[in-house]
Amino acid sequence: MAKRKDYLPILLIMAGFSLLSVFGCLKSKGVGQRTSEHALFTIKAKTRTSSRFDVNTATRRRDTVTSYQVRFDGQPLPFPEGSTSDHLWKVYILADAPVPSLLTMGKSAYLWVEKEGQLTKIEIIAPGDDFLTLQQLGTSQESPDPQGTVYRSDDRKVSIELKGSKYLLIGQEQLLRISDLQLFPIPRKKRLVDDFYPHTANGAQGVSPDEQQLVLIGSKSDEVNRTQYHYGLMVYHLDAGENYVVQIDQNKTRLPDYQLIAPNWFTAYYEWKQQPDGAFRLVEKELSPLPPWQGWFKDPGDLRYSLNPVSLDVLSAFGEFVERQLSLSSGAIEKETTEHFQYLKFVYEEKRFTISYWAEGEQLGFSVDLLERGNAQTDEIVKFIGEAFNKELSKGEYQSYFTSL
Repeated sequence: MAKRKDYLPILLIMAGFSLLSVFGCLKSKGVGQRTSEHALFTIKAKTRTSSRFDVNTATRRRDTVTSYQVRFDGQPLPFPEGSTSDHLWKVYILADAPVPSLLTMGKSAYLWVEKEGQLTKIEIIAPGDDFLTLQQLGTSQESPDPQGTVYRSDDRKVSIELKGSKYLLIGQEQLLRISDLQLFPIPRKKRLVDDFYPHTANGAQGVSPDEQQLVLIGSKSDEVNRTQYHYGLMVYHLDAGENYVVQIDQNKTRLPDYQLIAPNWFTAYYEWKQQPDGAFRLVEKELSPLPPWQGWFKDPGDLRYSLNPVSLDVLSAFGEFVERQLSLSSGAIEKETTEHFQYLKFVYEEKRFTISYWAEGEQLGFSVDLLERGNAQTDEIVKFIGEAFNKELSKGEYQSYFTSL
């Protein structure tokens, strides 16, 4: 009788190799550690790099992340029960605070304050599942920093000191005034003003000169056409006063897409006017003549340059401009037409590009062809053409092709 073999060890080994082929081999090593002292706070930042072999691309992928440990007078910070690391994705020293203070952020946000040797913990945003955001706001005469999303990252070259700002907008739910560490809540579910609801991704656009009003971006549906939206600047009073909305005239403020709203756009088209009672109110600037329309870019890595709102005549004008800028030979640009689009297509440096015009949206677009794959080289070409055309637009050229939104 044949001797029976035990195949279980062999099967386990094969399963192990199978898992490695799917997930790759993981390696991890420390790459640096630094310690910062702030009064009785001790902050240890440890950066570690892990790598994984990706069998699909036959390359090794690396990921470097900084983790934090914070102690107060030798004791760990008293976070709620659960994973401490989820509360410590970022640690910031508030250098301009009146007393030694730290802001810790992760899936929660806490303010830690030392006063006369005692520690005070202030919960700013309770633990949750959403990624939090942070934005530094200066004076009304300065453009605020862009809002950023808080996540684990490589912080070796990043200072953990926050300085030079008067306010911190945290998760778009709390505004922290650094001079006295006072919090002004802006609850998400109670922020509706005149049927406008704020867009949390845009961050704040500014603070009034008396530092009593905060400006956010919002929108509401049209009362007749619910698929159409109106945009506005939502002004919130921090202490007392009635919140209000300044509706955005997209034609006067040269705003073809609300995603183009940014602090420099805000300061170009809006200002604070002092009222007879001394209070400030946000108003649209009276500009004459209006600034020229400009094109804009989106989607880095597969860059696209757009013009909107423009008539069909701009298609040939833009095609001739591209022909001159890239020194294309006569007949290099081919025309194509579909039910909703008209195209001009050409090949440049072995890549196919498309200039499209969408009649219904009165929009022109220039990018690498859909059948191509965008890369840094094609992005550079689109950027070169777009910036050159914007330079002409800024001189007042081609403005006759623009219509109205």
